[in-house]
Amino acid sequence: MIKFLNIIFLIFLLLKVNVYAEESQVRNTAQHKWLIPIIKQHKDWAKEYHSKWKNDEERYKSIVEKVLGKEIEFTPKKIPFHGINFRMSMNTKWKNGGMAEIKNASEFAYSGNTFYSITADQSKCTKNSDGFSDCLQDSGSTRVEFISKKWIGEGNEKWISYSVLPANNILWKAKTANTSAEKSRRFTIGQCHPLKGDNITWMIEYKFDRLILVTNFLSYKNDKGEWVKGTNKSTFSSLKRFEINENNGSMDWTNIKINFKNSKKPDGKLKVWVDGKLKYNYEGPTNWKSYKGYRNFKTKCVFKFGLYANANIIESKKELRENMTVFVDKMAFAKTEEKLEELLKKDE
Repeated sequence: MIKFLNIIFLIFLLLKVNVYAEESQVRNTAQHKWLIPIIKQHKDWAKEYHSKWKNDEERYKSIVEKVLGKEIEFTPKKIPFHGINFRMSMNTKWKNGGMAEIKNASEFAYSGNTFYSITADQSKCTKNSDGFSDCLQDSGSTRVEFISKKWIGEGNEKWISYSVLPANNILWKAKTANTSAEKSRRFTIGQCHPLKGDNITWMIEYKFDRLILVTNFLSYKNDKGEWVKGTNKSTFSSLKRFEINENNGSMDWTNIKINFKNSKKPDGKLKVWVDGKLKYNYEGPTNWKSYKGYRNFKTKCVFKFGLYANANIIESKKELRENMTVFVDKMAFAKTEEKLEELLKKDE
């Protein structure tokens, strides 16, 4: 009997830590070892570049004050995303000011009297205990983000809302008309991630001077009107365009509202409103069970939020690989639209 109970307990424990175990596994993505000396050189350069500040918190505060043009109250703090229990992803830090609450600048907030900053540096890229390295991923990546402790599983429907502003070193002009979207720098500020394989269900990103939605639903309707499995390609939808200021950013807040139902059936959906306007409206399968050629595609995903910057090393100006900052405000996550609106009122 005791042995049986021990087995039951072990099964429960394995299920409990499932999200943690999934993220700790090495993804099936290329880890480019040729980046090792480049990343080391960049970290050595950044150490000298940041030496005029006594610590990260002072530096991150100075970035926000430069953007706002005034002195502020800056307090390192985890972002209060109502409706979500989370942990930091890839052991990224917030106590150094990577995430912080901004006060004494209510005129710049999206709502209420305070808002929050998130700052990421390529020089602070990390790797996990199983060897997956942001530093060696996608031409140099780094992040300050959290990961929800619960999956969005088959048949689950969620409502998500948050407001975001690209404050510093986030926007830029394409150098040539032929620049490949897949190889360009990008800054993800919300995603539903299966945690294994290359197919991320959906992502909201800044790329060049735009806010875009990236989806990987792998499905389409054939001539008979039937949903069938598609190809392993991402689709890109432009959501908003910005005028770039002297900080390689914009002082234009964007409110993003998402209604997502994760389903392998035609009742799945992803709807995205931008500043109150419906900009993306998809109804149909949002996942497929593993099948030949796509064995790593998952039928569940987990919500991740923060700042995840990719392909930073292709930027020739090293200063632009550092101090990448977004502001966020009025954030909530719920099962229904009614509950979402109730949670959002906490920030008014």
